[in-house]
Amino acid sequence: LNVIRILNEPTAAAVAYGLKEMREEINLFVLHIGRKNFHGSILAVEGGIVEIISNYQKDLGGEAINKHIFDHFYRRLSEKKNLNIENIALQKLNLEIERAKKTLSLYKETRIEIHEFGLNETITRQQLEEMNANFFNQIEENLYRAFENSGVTKDQIDSIILIGGTNHIPKVLKNLISGSFEKI
Repeated sequence: LNVIRILNEPTAAAVAYGLKEMREEINLFVLHIGRKNFHGSILAVEGGIVEIISNYQKDLGGEAINKHIFDHFYRRLSEKKNLNIENIALQKLNLEIERAKKTLSLYKETRIEIHEFGLNETITRQQLEEMNANFFNQIEENLYRAFENSGVTKDQIDSIILIGGTNHIPKVLKNLISGSFEKI
């Protein structure tokens, strides 16, 4: 194996999206909000050369959303008397929460059902947003920080590449990202 070059995630994303083939100069914002990390990078792409202008990373991801929802339902379950909460049932709750979060990216409401707990409740997108208001504020603050020392303003960004499942959440996609980049 002959390793020619090691690329960081934002550069690899730019190459994967074919931006290395572009001959015109563009400024690109690569936003990765994954399970555990927020990673915002500003890249300049010109003549097949990808230059990292700014790179900002923070421990902040979709797992935090899951934890807030989990805490909400765990408190609700703890109110029930004589409830024996086993690890397997807690794992089911975590799986249901992950499924619900993904479903709420497409629909305004879904149900969380765990028969072992007698849990059968509706959760709405609005509830998810309210439970995670602090998370969404932190995303907005970190978007600002990604640009803070770059010398590039948001209106100078030509394209955005979104990576990670958390970017599918409508509050992140519409309110925070689209609201921050008017020309895109």
